[in-house]
Amino acid sequence: MTLTTKVGQIFLEHPKDENYVSMYEETFRKQGQSVQLFGVIEILEQNDSQLRGRKSEYENLTRALVSAFKKTFVLSPMMNEDTFERALGAVNASLGKLGTKGKISWFGKTNAALAAFISNELYLSTTGNAVVYLERGGSYTLLSEGLAEDSKPTKIFSNFASGKLSRGDRLILSTKQLFNYLAFDKIRDEMKTGDLEDICHEIIAALTDVKNVGFATFICETVAAQPSLNEKAVFPAAAAVVPAYQKSKLTAIRAAGAVLKTIFSLFAAAAKFLSDVLFQVWRKKTPVSNKKKSFAAIAILILLLFSIGFSIWKKSANNRRQQEQTNLTRAEEIVNEAEAAAIYLDDGRVLSLTAEAEKLLSGITNRDLKEKLASLQERIKILKDKINKELVIENPVKLAGFAMIPTDIIRSANGFLAFNRNTGVQAFYDFRSGETGEILGSKNTSSFVLGGHVGGTHGYVFYQKNGKFAKVDVPSDTSLEYPAENPNLAEANKAKIQDMAVLGEGNTARIYLLDTNQNQIWRFRVIDDTNIGSAEGWLKNAAALSDALDIAIDNNIYVLFANRLDRYFNGGQQNFALSQVIPALQNATRIFTNSDQQMIYVLEPSAERILVYNKTGRLQTQLKSAKFRDAADLSVDEKNKIIYLIAGAELLQVNY
Repeated sequence: MTLTTKVGQIFLEHPKDENYVSMYEETFRKQGQSVQLFGVIEILEQNDSQLRGRKSEYENLTRALVSAFKKTFVLSPMMNEDTFERALGAVNASLGKLGTKGKISWFGKTNAALAAFISNELYLSTTGNAVVYLERGGSYTLLSEGLAEDSKPTKIFSNFASGKLSRGDRLILSTKQLFNYLAFDKIRDEMKTGDLEDICHEIIAALTDVKNVGFATFICETVAAQPSLNEKAVFPAAAAVVPAYQKSKLTAIRAAGAVLKTIFSLFAAAAKFLSDVLFQVWRKKTPVSNKKKSFAAIAILILLLFSIGFSIWKKSANNRRQQEQTNLTRAEEIVNEAEAAAIYLDDGRVLSLTAEAEKLLSGITNRDLKEKLASLQERIKILKDKINKELVIENPVKLAGFAMIPTDIIRSANGFLAFNRNTGVQAFYDFRSGETGEILGSKNTSSFVLGGHVGGTHGYVFYQKNGKFAKVDVPSDTSLEYPAENPNLAEANKAKIQDMAVLGEGNTARIYLLDTNQNQIWRFRVIDDTNIGSAEGWLKNAAALSDALDIAIDNNIYVLFANRLDRYFNGGQQNFALSQVIPALQNATRIFTNSDQQMIYVLEPSAERILVYNKTGRLQTQLKSAKFRDAADLSVDEKNKIIYLIAGAELLQVNY
C-alpha cells in the first residue's frame, strides 16, 4: 500500500521572540513517486533586539538551506537514500558557502530537522537540539537520537537515519522549545485525541500565553494515498519557496475571504426570506392603510442588508489590495537580493529568488500597481537572461552531406570519420578536398558498435559486438582486429557498452568503455599497433550508471545523464554539478570535451541548444538553433571557436 501523510502545523512567533523559527513543507510527484519534504528550523539569540538585527540574515540562510535541499530532489532522476544523502551534502555545501563569506552567526545556535517521505520510506537528519519522535501503537521512539553529533560549520548535517513507516504511524518533527514549555506527558495526552487538527489547536492554545519564544512543529500521520490521475507530473525546477509565516498569512486571507463570501450569501438569503414573508403578510392580512408602511419597512431592510454586504465586500477588496501591495514590496526586496546574488555569480540563488518573486507578483491585478509591477518583471527578465547567456545561431553552415545518416563523428587532423553505430557503415569527410566518400565499403563492418581516434592522421579504433577491437586505416582502406579476448565484455548479455572515449595517442593511448549493465568503466591499454590489453575495471567504488548516456575524458571522466553530469577522478566520483539553467536540463544526449578543451559542451536536441560550461560546472553560454533539433553528435574546435555537428545526413559548422 502506498502511503502519504496528513500534516498538522504548530507555528507561533511574536515580535519580541528571542529565537528565529521557520517551517518548510512541500509535496510533489516525479516519475510515479510521491515526495514529501519537511524542515523545521530554529536559531537562538540572547534577546529580541539581537534577533531583529540578524533576522534578514537568518531568513536568507533558511532560503539557501531549503533551496539546496529541494533542488537535489527536483533534479534527481530517482528518489532514494542516495538522493537524501546528496541533498544533505548540498545543504552543507550551501551553508558552508555562507560561512566562507563570514556569515556564521547562526552556527552553534541552530536547531533544525530535515526529512523526506518517499515511497513509504522516511529519511531524516537533525542538527542541534531538534527532535523527531515516532508514535506507533501508543509507543514513542526518539528517531533523532545521536544524529546531531560531529556538526561543524561545513557539515552541520553529519548523519541521517531511514526506515519504513506503516499506516497510522505519527511523527513529531520539532524544535526542542516545544518540550521546554509543554511536558511530554501533556503532548502524549493530546495525541490520544485522534484528529490532527484538534491536536494542533490544543497545543497552540496551551502555548498562546508564552512570550518571547517561537515554536515550529509538524505533526504528521501516515494514511493511504489517493490514486494520482497524473503520474508524470514533475515539480518545476525553479519553484518558489514560501516561508511558513507567509504561508500562514496566505491561508488566513483565503479563509477570511471564504467567511466573507458565506456571510454575504447568508445576508442575501435572509433578505429574500424576509421579503417573501412580509409580502405574504402584507397581501393577506395588512389593512390597506398600513401596506405603504410595510412596503417601506421591507425596502429599508433590504437596503440595509445590501449595504452591510457591500461594506463587507469593500473591506475584502481593501484587504486584497493591501495584500497585493505587501506582495509587491516583498517581491521588490527579493529582486534586490537576487541582483546582489548575481554580482557574486550565485546563479542557483538568483533562480530561486526570481522564482519566489514571480510567484508573489503573479496574483497582482491592481491597476495602481501596474507600473511598479512591470518594472519588477523587467528586472527579473534581465536577471534570467543574464543567467541563461543565450546566443542564437541563425544559419549554421553545411559542410558536407553523406549517403548514410551518421550517429557519430570522430575527428582527426585531416577530417571527420562519420559512423553509424547501428549499421557499422562509415564515411570520411576530408578538410583539404571538401570531399566525402565511403570507406571499408567492401568489408563487413556490421559488428562495429563504437569508435574513437587513437592518433596520427587516420588512426581509428572500433569496439565490436564480440567484445574485441578493430583498427581502421583510412588511406589504405583496411581494418585489423586486435586479438585480445575480453571475457568481461564478450560474455553474452553481461556488458552493455553505451559509449567509448580515448585518452592519448599511439602506443600511450587508453580506451575507456562505459558499461551501463555492469555499472563500470572499463579501461584498455594500447600496447602496440597490433595489440590491446585486456579490460581493467576503472571505477573503484560502485556507481549507478544504468541511465548513463555518454562519456568524455580530459584528466577526469565525465559521465552524462539526461538531466545531469557526473565527474570522476582516479576511479572515484567527485563533488560536481552543472549550474542551473532555464529551462532546466532534461534531455541531454551527447557531451564533448578533452584535455585540449577549456569547456564542456552538452548537446540537448529537444531544447534545440548546446550548453557550454566551464570545468567548474558554471554555464558560459547557451547556443540555440532550430537546426540543433536533429543533431546526433558534436565535435569542437575551441581554438577557432567552431562546433561541428551531425544533423541528419549533414555535417554542419557553427561559428560562435
